[in-house]
Amino acid sequence: MTETSNEKSKTPAAKQAALVSLLTPFIAMFLTSYLKTNAKHSGEELAPFAKIIMGYCSVTLITVGFICGIVGMLGIKKHGSKEILGKSIIGIFLNGIILVSLAYVFINGPPR
Repeated sequence: MTETSNEKSKTPAAKQAALVSLLTPFIAMFLTSYLKTNAKHSGEELAPFAKIIMGYCSVTLITVGFICGIVGMLGIKKHGSKEILGKSIIGIFLNGIILVSLAYVFINGPPR
């Protein structure tokens, strides 16, 4: 069976996971700041329910980014470390720092 050009050009899942891991913290921060700025410019404050939903979405994105970084690292054996290792390490580091910070605030409460 011959390979088509479409099958040859597919990006491995490990590379995609590494890229997702790298981008998710920035996407979460952008969405949060965009929604807060948009509400501020309209002269209204976000409803408490909207803040809760926004927080859950951000935490979910960060968690998915952390998991994708691990998935990317697991794909290094099959696809090599080129374009995977650096993105995965940086993604795991950024997402991990944010998750640890969130856990600290959740356990100890916000700083006063």
